[in-house]
Amino acid sequence: ENAVVDGYSREAITAFSASLERFYEFFISVVCAARKIEEDAFSQTWKTLGNQSERQLGGFVIAYLLEYQTPPLLLRQKTVELRNSVVHKGKIPSREETIGFGEEVLSLINPMLRRLKADSSEFVNNIVGRHVNITRSQINGDQKVQFLAIPTTASISRAVSEPDPTLKQTLERLAHQRRKNRMQTTVYL
Repeated sequence: ENAVVDGYSREAITAFSASLERFYEFFISVVCAARKIEEDAFSQTWKTLGNQSERQLGGFVIAYLLEYQTPPLLLRQKTVELRNSVVHKGKIPSREETIGFGEEVLSLINPMLRRLKADSSEFVNNIVGRHVNITRSQINGDQKVQFLAIPTTASISRAVSEPDPTLKQTLERLAHQRRKNRMQTTVYL
């Protein structure tokens, strides 16, 4: 979102793409946890998928099919071609293309995330807890660690009952907040 507001359209497309891939990984990890797959077995298996987008997509499609007995909605071919042109050929997309790409990614992630949280909340919470514990263990020293979850456009911390904001709404809110911050002056006496 910040990349869009700042005018970095290529970076925004790659960030949206990475978000979708991380969602695929999260979805697969929740499905595996629900099916009592050991964490080490999942981690070892993910290593064979983790560095290749097409393998991640294939793993997600199969996991979704197994979980819901129907194929998932995926990015349209035109959207995939835009992503590939940006990532592999250096295309600089227009702001409209960038926002359209982001909206399409969100239109895939948010409904699936909402369904996953509704159907498998225990396992969603377990995977999030595992991530928090891994992050905590990577911090050096005796520092106290606190975590804060702020709902974003695609957010695990948003309640299932809360509506999902559109990318345009988020961009407008972010731009408004930045204008407001620029107008405020802090005076120290």
